[in-house]
Amino acid sequence: SIHAVDSSFDMLESARKKMKDTKKKEITYHHDEIENFLENKKSDLIYSNSALHWMPFTLLKPLLLRLYNDHLHPGGVLAFQIPDSRQQPSHVAIENVASQFSSLQNIRVPRNEVD
Repeated sequence: SIHAVDSSFDMLESARKKMKDTKKKEITYHHDEIENFLENKKSDLIYSNSALHWMPFTLLKPLLLRLYNDHLHPGGVLAFQIPDSRQQPSHVAIENVASQFSSLQNIRVPRNEVD
């Protein structure tokens, strides 16, 4: 079975509409935060497109450990996408502007949650 979890009603509704005409009728949609969702069965695959990169590291690390240890069959796959936004135009522009002002030399642009 497939479980779709999202904190946004709009995203869940969009997913329902996109999947309406497919043969994937066993999809269960859950309006919840990913860190709160608990499925009692183990899975062969846990996939996240964009949920994990919004989480603070203090929540992310225990969630990843819980998903991997408690919710995957042995040999199962935990797959997730976390975009690297450092080269996005907004981030590049911030760095370019900061580099043009000597008074901003001590400004450090965070690269990840730990920075």
